[in-house]
Amino acid sequence: MKLPVVLGSVVGLLALYVGVLSFNLSMARNDLENLLLPHITEIDSAKFSTPLFAPNNKMACMEWNSKSGSGGEEPLKIASFSNTDSGWILNTPDSASCIEDMKASSMKI
Repeated sequence: MKLPVVLGSVVGLLALYVGVLSFNLSMARNDLENLLLPHITEIDSAKFSTPLFAPNNKMACMEWNSKSGSGGEEPLKIASFSNTDSGWILNTPDSASCIEDMKASSMKI
């Protein structure tokens, strides 16, 4: 087999893998945002950061904020999520220790 053919196949497979991975992360991000919606007073003003996922994909943290019912900006919060057999669940909408918990969770891989 010639090198360009092999290289083309490898690049094609890598592009497919990256596409599937980014699709799954996009789906997970939507799932996490939807879990937070019941905790948001002004849904139209909600802003979400890109979630951070633990290497074992069992935990995620995501910054978010929105406006209060009176129109003032709410403080930035960090939500904590767990990935279970039945999907993502919200641990708490405002977890000051989410990143530290994720680091501890990653150590157990």
